[in-house]
Amino acid sequence: MELDCDFSFNFADYVENFFDSDFYYYLVYGSRGSGKSFTTAFIVLLTLLRYRNVKFLLARPYQTDVTKSQFQQLCECIYHFNLERYFTIYQHNKRIKCNITGSYTLNAGTKEPHTLKSLAEITHAWIEEADQINLASLTELNLVVRSNKSGFNNKIILTFNPTPRTNWIYKYFFNFNKDFADNGAEDLDNLKYYDSNGRRKDGYYNLSSYKDNNYLDARKRAEIEELKKYNESIYRRYALGEFVDEDFGKVFHPGMVIEYSGLSKGKGILYIDEASSEEPDANYSAVIKASSDKKFIYIEDVFVGRIPVNEQMEILRSMYDYRHKNIGYDGWGPQGKYYEEIMYRSFKSYGMRARQHPVKLKVDSYIPFIQKLFIEKKILFSNKVLQNNLFREQFFNFSSKKDNDYDDAVDALFCAVHLLIELEYFTNR
Repeated sequence: MELDCDFSFNFADYVENFFDSDFYYYLVYGSRGSGKSFTTAFIVLLTLLRYRNVKFLLARPYQTDVTKSQFQQLCECIYHFNLERYFTIYQHNKRIKCNITGSYTLNAGTKEPHTLKSLAEITHAWIEEADQINLASLTELNLVVRSNKSGFNNKIILTFNPTPRTNWIYKYFFNFNKDFADNGAEDLDNLKYYDSNGRRKDGYYNLSSYKDNNYLDARKRAEIEELKKYNESIYRRYALGEFVDEDFGKVFHPGMVIEYSGLSKGKGILYIDEASSEEPDANYSAVIKASSDKKFIYIEDVFVGRIPVNEQMEILRSMYDYRHKNIGYDGWGPQGKYYEEIMYRSFKSYGMRARQHPVKLKVDSYIPFIQKLFIEKKILFSNKVLQNNLFREQFFNFSSKKDNDYDDAVDALFCAVHLLIELEYFTNR
């Protein structure tokens, strides 16, 4: 079987090194839209095709996240290369099995110990959004990935987007030093694994950007490149995939925000980023009320606070009116199930329509485009929104979804803007 794979030279080197080199860690990092996840999915499928007794673990912080990322990427790769005859896709447990070798994938959540304890004979692993796990989780995976039954050296792939240099993954793989070791990251006896620059010797490193993606359409490529003239810092991080300093790359500042007077006469939506926990230190729930007259987006009202799920419904009811008949929400985990079951029934009599819109997968990829809209003065705020202290705090401190503990209001804002676009309420882009 021959596959016509039009990978760039950068990714061809990645594929070649995975099968012909003895590295244990494969760090594939860079900007969104670079194609690194699709290429890694292709590598996983090739491994299943070439070797028997492979158990390829797909890992993220939560097991349900795997089904929306790695598993979906594998399915898309199978369909793209017309490999349906060689693989069976099991939708009930989200696994892929090779019909020729019998090798298959498994899923696990690094923050869910029960999903790791039952695993045995794991030969390889792919950790997506690897910077979101911690060093202890990686150590646990190292103990899990140890079977030699496949005859193909154990390997762990870590794919991730750019991070601040204070993130553990940068310190552990790219800039290991005595201070990090003294903090318990690794015994100093293991310094033999690092070169003079603090980089691990058993790691293969592949940096990619949107420029390496041969399949990225011209319009999207132009949008990313245009960002450079607006904000060099954001361009370096989100387009080129560079590691940055901790205080580097704040997305918004007060000078970008424009207030408006009066009310929009366009169609609108409500978007909720919900927190299901009622504990005192739980994340905030946030609701954004927004509309558009196709020329501008108006951020009309906001709620940010820690409240029980049943009270979230009351907030939505209080903000609803005849122009805001679509509700967007993040449909992950137990909250998603609740909203699927309750929201449609609760609002059917109001004539409202609920739309699932996954925050966790998309927020960081929205940043360049939304920042561009702000710079072009196409997103306007009511004074009521700007006077909300919790909103202002989250908004002006936002750098990345992965860098902010409390970013619920920004999550809701980003997804509200994109939902307005998807509904074609806003077209002036």
